[in-house]
Amino acid sequence: MGRNAGCRTCAVSYGNQGRDLLQTASPDWIIDSMRELPALL
Repeated sequence: MGRNAGCRTCAVSYGNQGRDLLQTASPDWIIDSMRELPALL
């Protein structure tokens, strides 16, 4: 949805879906912890 809205997207690997499935959505970033988020900004 974010991509369709013209936004960058960030997936988190600790949610309901695993990293492999998240990669199929082609997010701009995949992080393993919220602590990684500030480095992306």
